Amino acid sequence: INNGSRSPWKYLNGGGWCGPIPLLIEFFERYGLNKWQRFDINGQKEQADAYLKSCDDGFPVVLDTQCNLFQTTGFEDPGDFEYDENGFKNLITGTKPYILHGNGRTPMDVFYKLYNK
Repeated sequence: INNGSRSPWKYLNGGGWCGPIPLLIEFFERYGLNKWQRFDINGQKEQADAYLKSCDDGFPVVLDTQCNLFQTTGFEDPGDFEYDENGFKNLITGTKPYILHGNGRTPMDVFYKLYNK
């Protein structure tokens, strides 16, 4: 989903939600996502369709394109991030997200070393 943002993180990540649990439950119920069984659907597509509908409806969910809270680290390019004794920083957006997510088989060893001192 390209929402017009110039950020490389402008796409829906169906596996990463941050916010009040009641709002997430309302979103899934309102847009019918709670009726699917896990093997019946392509969850990423169904969530993307629901997200687009929710934008039309004015439902209060947004993509965190500046990675203020949530950062996926899969498919990173050299120079995207900085890891040091002060933690993690997104060098593109200048943010220090609270939640780090490695897509699929993304190596996460650097994070484990940083945060398991």
